Amino acid sequence: MRRQSGLPAEVSSLVGRGPEIAAVRERLRGGRVVTLTGPGGCGKTRLALRVAALAEPGFHDGAWLVELAPLTDPALVPASVAQALGVSERDAPTAEAGLVRELAGRELLVVLDNCEHVLAAAAGLAAVGRHQAVANGAHPAISGAIICSPHDHLGRHSGRHRNVPGHRLADGP
Repeated sequence: MRRQSGLPAEVSSLVGRGPEIAAVRERLRGGRVVTLTGPGGCGKTRLALRVAALAEPGFHDGAWLVELAPLTDPALVPASVAQALGVSERDAPTAEAGLVRELAGRELLVVLDNCEHVLAAAAGLAAVGRHQAVANGAHPAISGAIICSPHDHLGRHSGRHRNVPGHRLADGP
């Protein structure tokens, strides 16, 4: 899994988000897990993808988007992440353990998008991946994560929260 990109190509420019980009990049550098919150359609995903693209060179094994909207069962989060990253979790007691094992020693950034309905599982995966790997003397399995959700359930715990405001329309003449 060396220096691949699992991010979609940017097809448009991101206008008017300079301060938000800088703030999220700073939070990512400081804590490695950042939660972006805000109402639907305000640009959380677009902001997360732009920050991930800019931060990707700092992650040896690249940056990846994991779309969690289709999931209905939080127990499927580890298997969905493994599939998106192209790793196998077979021959492991749990999908989570297999994912951590397969990613041990690698350095990658994961954007977990549309995860409000499986938020605890998504946050837990990012945290467990980091803590299990460190406990085993390896680099964190998931070195960085940007979690997109309309609610602030994680930011209070991670200390790395950023509310994403909607765009304002310019005043007319």
